[in-house]
Amino acid sequence: MEFDDVSQLRRRRDREIPLLSFPMTPVNPDVPSKWGHYRQILNDLFSNNSNNTKKRKRSVLYSDRVLDAIGLEDADHLNVLDWNPSILLSIVLDDTVHLWNPNSSADCVLTTGESGGGSVTSVSWAPDGRHIAIGLDNGRIQLWDAEGKRKLRTLMSRSSRIGALAWQGNILTSGGSDGLVIDSDPRLPSSSVVVHTYRGHRRGDICGLEWADSGFKQLASGGRDGLVYIWDSRIEDRWMFRLRAAATGAVRALGWCPFRENLLATGGGVGGDADDDSNGSIKFWNTRTGDCVSSVTTGSSQIANLITKCPILIASNWDKTIKPKFYYLQSAGYSSSDLASLLSSIPHILTASLENRLKPNFELLKSIIGSNKLIASALRQTTRLIQGNLETDFLPNVKTLESCGIPNTSIAKLVGLHPRVILMPNENFKVTVELIREMGFNPLSTMFVHGVAAVSRFNHSTWKKKLGVYKSLGWSQKEVMSAFVRQPFCMLLSEKKIRKAMDFYVKELKWGPSFLSVHPVLLNLSLEKRVMPRCSVTSLLEAEGLMTKSSSVHFLMITEKDFLDKYVIRYKNQIPKLLDAYRADSQKACSEAIL
Repeated sequence: MEFDDVSQLRRRRDREIPLLSFPMTPVNPDVPSKWGHYRQILNDLFSNNSNNTKKRKRSVLYSDRVLDAIGLEDADHLNVLDWNPSILLSIVLDDTVHLWNPNSSADCVLTTGESGGGSVTSVSWAPDGRHIAIGLDNGRIQLWDAEGKRKLRTLMSRSSRIGALAWQGNILTSGGSDGLVIDSDPRLPSSSVVVHTYRGHRRGDICGLEWADSGFKQLASGGRDGLVYIWDSRIEDRWMFRLRAAATGAVRALGWCPFRENLLATGGGVGGDADDDSNGSIKFWNTRTGDCVSSVTTGSSQIANLITKCPILIASNWDKTIKPKFYYLQSAGYSSSDLASLLSSIPHILTASLENRLKPNFELLKSIIGSNKLIASALRQTTRLIQGNLETDFLPNVKTLESCGIPNTSIAKLVGLHPRVILMPNENFKVTVELIREMGFNPLSTMFVHGVAAVSRFNHSTWKKKLGVYKSLGWSQKEVMSAFVRQPFCMLLSEKKIRKAMDFYVKELKWGPSFLSVHPVLLNLSLEKRVMPRCSVTSLLEAEGLMTKSSSVHFLMITEKDFLDKYVIRYKNQIPKLLDAYRADSQKACSEAIL
């Protein structure tokens, strides 16, 4: 089947099966839809009228999408994710700042490397949505023009780690591991950039900063000391209130009510006295008086984190609604630690009906996937597998694959690794499967389901663009098709990665385009972390006469442990410093990639 035919089929599918859209219906027509549900919950919390009739709750059932955030670190002193006003996400993965647009799926990388090092510990968008501040663990703050991908300047804030950042107009507020909160004006020269210093926190890092949006310019700062300070920017040095938000542990969750002035929510705390309600609770404070006006006690910091990520849980009956779901998942085979990890990352599972959704859907997934670990992996990508109707949204696509002779192991892999693909509309899914069959994929090979997953992610323009890239590098159209059948995700690689990999393999290893089309998996490998360091080892062994030059790709495909055993440890006596050289090359290659 030729690529032109593939493009025609793809265009026909896109024309016949339009994308579905689900409009958001406000809970209360008298308030903005974004905050309607939260206002309803808070009104219930603070209402003294016990005769209110119970209203039907409405909420968003499905996450729009789930990102694969491999390399995302989470700690009390890190704030590595932030949205800008234009719906652009900044997130730190493997110490690199990624800017991601959910509408176009475009990903931009800001390389923060500089002399003196400095890992990224916090990010915060300026109100204009164009500039972003990046805090480092060496006490510096970088200011970037995100649209132009230019670093504008570096502020020498302090010598301690920058754990939290927040903007108030043109003023950038930073919190460090020294317990100080500092206002800086990036428009001023370096000698006078610091305009205000707040002193109050005594122990360790500032873990959270949040300015109130109201005209009453209040700043909330949370620290590892379990305290929250309320500051007035017009008052020098002295705080307005010092609030005990947690008996022990850090306070990271801070949120000002968007429709009621002087109302602050705080969450956090770990360990400590089990009878102390300060730990694992969410508290609501009146910042005019410093009083705690309400509190949701969960008895567990992990549960408090669940509520922070999924606020609708505070309106649930814990004994009747939430606990039975915990017990069911434990009986299904999840250990306490696995369950804590799963629910802390996807707490919306707990909003699904136990009898109508959670239990039947989990049992169906178990019968198809088998592995609890794979089920957890799938749920982290989309909670529709638990919250949706699998009889209509899932089973028809499974039956489509079974009718094509796809083995159960391959179906389980598709569901576990690419769950959103198996939830496509059935007619759309059938066209995709038929397209893969016509392209020559073997139904008995796992590459068949990987092909289905790959094709579902791109359109005609992507095909045309990537085809042009590979042709410009010396591949024929037939070789491109052969490579796609062998490794479908080679068509999803960025043009930059494709050209960089091809250039290295052709120039350094003398592997021509035709050879690479037979081994397209090589293009997926990381040059910096795997290919270049391993090639430096084999080159040294060849130079010492310990191995002969070969065109085999085996040394690049084996695991790290096997490579060390076969190519490094084995020759430690002949080349004593081989291991040190290999590790040095790995670190150097990664550093050069960042810089």
